[in-house]
Amino acid sequence: MNILNNGYYIAEVLKYDRHDVVTIPVPLYHCFGMVIGVLSAMSHGAMNLFPSSGFDPQATLEAVTKEGGSSMLGVPTMFVAMLEEHDKNPTKYKYDRLKKGVMAGSVCPEPLMRKVHEIMGIDKLSICYGMTETSPVSF
Repeated sequence: MNILNNGYYIAEVLKYDRHDVVTIPVPLYHCFGMVIGVLSAMSHGAMNLFPSSGFDPQATLEAVTKEGGSSMLGVPTMFVAMLEEHDKNPTKYKYDRLKKGVMAGSVCPEPLMRKVHEIMGIDKLSICYGMTETSPVSF
């Protein structure tokens, strides 16, 4: 029950609804992908967007552009890789609907968060802290 509640309340914090497209490039075998990703989206009728079978920054940004992703999940190194991919061709990717997301799994440096906001347009970037044993988000 804790896992379901955790997903539900993460979606409440992010204000997910049936219009959201949650981009999930994190692994599904981990609590980040399953709870923060799939369960939170499904609890509020949002669409799950899986860009590739493993993390691929180009595939992730192409999926966001093509499918109108409104939320992005990732660990800091994934966001760094996506920003590096963006820098290769800044006009290729569109972030029109991308307004929210979760950065977790490691220390989330403020300069990185600012760059994600400035380039990708994510103005509601939630930092989640926890561990699998806490179902997974504690704070």
